[in-house]
Amino acid sequence: MTIREDVPSKMENFKRLQPTFTALKVKYDTKKIDKIMKGDRGEAAQLLYQLKMQLEKVYPPTDIGVVKKSKNSNV
Repeated sequence: MTIREDVPSKMENFKRLQPTFTALKVKYDTKKIDKIMKGDRGEAAQLLYQLKMQLEKVYPPTDIGVVKKSKNSNV
């Protein structure tokens, strides 16, 4: 499969992600998406970092060890 054949499926993937990015207020534009699809170094990582930071605002990280201990204490 060549890159040209793969572009429509990449665009479809971004269309599916767009509502989530918008809801989480992740900043992106067509230039950034184009760079990611072309494989520019670091572009996808920057977008993923933004996504991670926004998700942590919505769902603060929890310590798995603490969650396991609290579940075991109720037994």
